[in-house]
Amino acid sequence: MSARRRRGARSAGSTRAKEALWAPTFADLAALLLGLFALLVALHEPDLERFAALRAEHDGGSGASAPRDERAGQESRARLRERLAAWSRAHGARVAALRDENAATSGVWIELGSPALCFAPGSAEPSEALRVALAELPTLIGAELGRAEIGGHLSADESAHETPGAEAELAVARAEVGLALLRAGGLAARSESRASYAAAFPPADADPLTPEGRSAARRLTLRLEEEAP
Repeated sequence: MSARRRRGARSAGSTRAKEALWAPTFADLAALLLGLFALLVALHEPDLERFAALRAEHDGGSGASAPRDERAGQESRARLRERLAAWSRAHGARVAALRDENAATSGVWIELGSPALCFAPGSAEPSEALRVALAELPTLIGAELGRAEIGGHLSADESAHETPGAEAELAVARAEVGLALLRAGGLAARSESRASYAAAFPPADADPLTPEGRSAARRLTLRLEEEAP
């Protein structure tokens, strides 16, 4: 064999030897990556209840019930929304979630603006339909509230007869009637108040200058906030 061929054979053998040295390292790296992938799959859906229990054991038992309490609160609010929806359909009221940032954790805004629930012109005497609707509401809500505000509203022509700059007496009288009916039905709230809105907030879907709009404006609104945690 010539010298050139011998050098070529030695070079090829050396290359194969170097490649063989990398094989175990590559195999080890592949095994590590496979193990890491298996660990990530195992941790993809952690057992939150088990984690809470372990944390409670570490903290002396203070946090094991928090996830269950939170879920129970969410389920209770969902059931309340369903009951209020059924109540509003039965009585022609409107129920909406509170939107302003100063509201409690959760609550509702109720507008009693259907013709059967509104007041007669110049009167604070509630209709029979309004009496029934307000009598049912406290039992429907059940749990104690943090705050309940009852607002009395006037139509534009009623507001024109009120003293400018003063609290509208007719709106106050309507709000007090509404609050009394709720209390008689068992309303439980830490803070109860009545408000006089006069004609400042007419119904959004009615023209306040039409007979229908004026009738819809002679109404009550309720702001009910849950007890703060």
